[in-house]
Amino acid sequence: MNPGKILMAKHQGTYVLRLTGDVRLTLSSSLEQCFDGMLANPEFSSVIVDVRSAECIDSTTLGLLAKLSLLVQARYDEVPSIVSTNPDITKILVSMGFKDQIFIILTELPDATEALPTEVPEQPCSAEQTQARVLEAHKVLMNLNESNSQQFKDLVAALEQANSSD
Repeated sequence: MNPGKILMAKHQGTYVLRLTGDVRLTLSSSLEQCFDGMLANPEFSSVIVDVRSAECIDSTTLGLLAKLSLLVQARYDEVPSIVSTNPDITKILVSMGFKDQIFIILTELPDATEALPTEVPEQPCSAEQTQARVLEAHKVLMNLNESNSQQFKDLVAALEQANSSD
């Protein structure tokens, strides 16, 4: 598998986040930094997440993407789009409850958003920050639906117990 990367482009207030390769929690700090920068920009109008080049997306990343969508919906009353052409990844998105409520799932990127993306540098993250981010991402996923709640409850309980014993 190719190592995961985050590429970002913006055009007239629309951001495109392209996730490529094997996207794992090691990119979580970089991903959240992208979110913070986008949402702090007064010109922000929308975001499209492009996962057409992703080979794998872990649950932490899925939770962070759900968090992004919920923030965008709360602030801008808009459901963001996610572009997926890989049937396996699309199946995961649907099974996690992303379809329609969290993201509008598209199979192609709108023409106006094909700006040249730049790679987002990987941000270092402490073990404590990573653990907190993993916990938060999985709590977001759990709150999307009952199936996710059942799937991630043991992991969340273990992470919470690890946090309390530190």
